[in-house]
Formats: sequence, structure tokens, C-alpha cells
Amino acid sequence: MGDGAALPSSPEPVRLWAWLPHDRNWLAAITQFPGTLFFNVSTLAALAHNASVREQDRHVWRPDIYGSTLFLVASAFGILAIGTFWSWRPRMLPWRIAWVNMIGSVLFMASALASFVLPSSGDVINLWVDVAGTLLGALCFLIGAILMFAAWRQAVHNADPAARPT
Repeated sequence: MGDGAALPSSPEPVRLWAWLPHDRNWLAAITQFPGTLFFNVSTLAALAHNASVREQDRHVWRPDIYGSTLFLVASAFGILAIGTFWSWRPRMLPWRIAWVNMIGSVLFMASALASFVLPSSGDVINLWVDVAGTLLGALCFLIGAILMFAAWRQAVHNADPAARPT
């Protein structure tokens, strides 16, 4: 995302696959993708009926904790892509997007940790944190996605020479 100061003078071609390990945006995307797959695995496994405690932790909790970890790493890359981790730029739209995604990732991690099934009782550690973390984390990701439309419009406007004031 950068800071939006330097925009290319001509559009770059779309590349479906590129190896860009020094681009923090690319690192965020390449990290979040397997995290999303882990969440899909845990969601499908959670639909299985009559799973034992051991099966729930192995098939649901582990992919959930791996996905949450990867989302946290991807969010950190997203924040680093717009500056330093401790920068304070609330007026900058990419900064807000990166931080709302980080908050969502933290909430997902809290949910994952709280959803561990205790072998002694068969109960999760904290059902309220499990449900609230998932709901509020998903809400943060929704807000981040909605903000992306505004960021996209802003980037298109900044890139269009006809739209710039003279």
C-alpha cells in the first residue's frame, strides 16, 4: 500500500503470480491465504457430528489456532507495509484498514484460545469469549473490507490525471 505518495505514471499489468518476498503487502497476502484455508478446514470439521474431545481439538481447534496465528502475522505485515508498527496515522485510510484487520486478528486469536475443549469436562475454556471473539473479529474484517472500497476509489482518483485539481 505504501503511503500513497508515489503513484506509477502508467498502469502496471496484472500478474496472477509473482515472487515478491520483499513486498510487505505480498507477504501479508501470501500469509493470510493459508490462514484462510485453515479456517475453512476448522469450519468444515466443526460440522462433523459426535466428535470426541480429542477429535474436536485435533480437527477444529488446531486449524483454528494455526489460522489465527497466520492472520496475526498477515496483519503485522499489513501494518508494516504502511510504515512502522508504532506509527500513528489515523487520518490515513490504509492505516485504519491495517489496524482494524489487526484488531480482528487479535479477536480471532482470543476466540481460538478460548475454544480449546478441556479433556476433563468436554467444555470449551470460555464459550462467551469464543463466540464474541469470532463475531467481533468477523465484524472488524467486514469493516476493513468496506474501507477497501473507499481506498480503491481514492487510489483511482489519485491515479487519474483528469481528476486532479489544476
